[in-house]
Amino acid sequence: MNMWGRHVAGSGARTLSFVDDRTFWSSDFAQLEAAKTRSEEFDRLFQFKCSPAKSHIACASGAASGEFATNLFGYTVSSTMT
Repeated sequence: MNMWGRHVAGSGARTLSFVDDRTFWSSDFAQLEAAKTRSEEFDRLFQFKCSPAKSHIACASGAASGEFATNLFGYTVSSTMT
């Protein structure tokens, strides 16, 4: 997953991976959009599948950005990373 992290980090977002769990984060929403696009590119290239049921967005409880990101990415939102 080092290759994934390096590719996605090109968006300006920070990345972290462990085995098949991958995380990216940023306080800049444009970077998050770019990171998601880069992650999808990587998945297509290596024929990986991202499971929306296992994916979510973590942000401060009640943050408008969480609702916006949920609508854009189609993931659930949570105030914790579990």
